[in-house]
Amino acid sequence: MPLEPVLRNNLLTLFTEFQAARGGTFGTISVRVSGDSGFYDKLVSGLSLFSVWRYDVVVANFSNLWPDDLAWPEGIERTDLSQIQPRPKRKGTEASA
Repeated sequence: MPLEPVLRNNLLTLFTEFQAARGGTFGTISVRVSGDSGFYDKLVSGLSLFSVWRYDVVVANFSNLWPDDLAWPEGIERTDLSQIQPRPKRKGTEASA
C-alpha cells in the first residue's frame, strides 16, 4: 500500500479525535498544528501535498496539544518536536547582513 494515503488518514484521525474531544473549528486546529488554516480542508479534499517532514511536525504538534485524558490513536506513532531535525535553509533565503 502506498504510504501517502496512510499518512493522510493518520492526520485526519488526529484532527477528528482532537476536535471531538476539545471542540473548536478545524481551521483553528489547523493553524495550531500546521500554521495553515486550510490544511485540514486540503487533507479532506485530497489537494494537500505534504512532505514526510511536515507530517512529522504536525503529528508532533498534535502530541504536544493532546489532552491527557484522551488516549492517543492506536496505530499512529507519536512524535516529539525534539526528535525532528530542522529543515535546512534553501540557498538564497538567508537574510543579508
